[in-house]
Amino acid sequence: MLIVMETANKDTSDQAIVMSPFSVCNEEFVNKQSLKSHEREHRNNSSFICKTCGKNMLQSLLHLTWERNGHPAIENLTEKIPKPTQVPQQQAENLKARLRQAYKAVTRANRNSHMANKERYDRRAKHHSFNVGDYVYLYDPAQKPGLSKKFHFYWTCPYQTTGKLSDLNYEVQGAAAKT
Repeated sequence: MLIVMETANKDTSDQAIVMSPFSVCNEEFVNKQSLKSHEREHRNNSSFICKTCGKNMLQSLLHLTWERNGHPAIENLTEKIPKPTQVPQQQAENLKARLRQAYKAVTRANRNSHMANKERYDRRAKHHSFNVGDYVYLYDPAQKPGLSKKFHFYWTCPYQTTGKLSDLNYEVQGAAAKT
């Protein structure tokens, strides 16, 4: 059973309010999709199940992220908190150990992410090398104060390379001014 009510204020919105059919909660939803997601919570009906571990997820985005990123190492750290019957000193030591383990897991994940991004960048990056005597344009982002950015030329007239300082740095000499 679906209960649909029109909004009271017609000038702000023409949307209908969808009421939850469950007597346990009296929540209101703006659209039917939100209501369906809420109903799955009541029925404990997970549409998206991980093929590897069998974990149930209510949303497809969570499911896709879970399967794409693998099963995060952080999940292993979410064990139940030790019972308060432990000595506070021992509880503190356990907490320190788990925090160190979490820090290492996050550091490892960051390193892997950095390496993946670097590999992706390096696939597209092009190496340019110039010989002495080649003509090149010089990139100059500085502009005179008070002038419009729209009419600023970032690449200035050809310069001739006179020396190679490193793989990325060259010594250039300006060409004769054109008349």
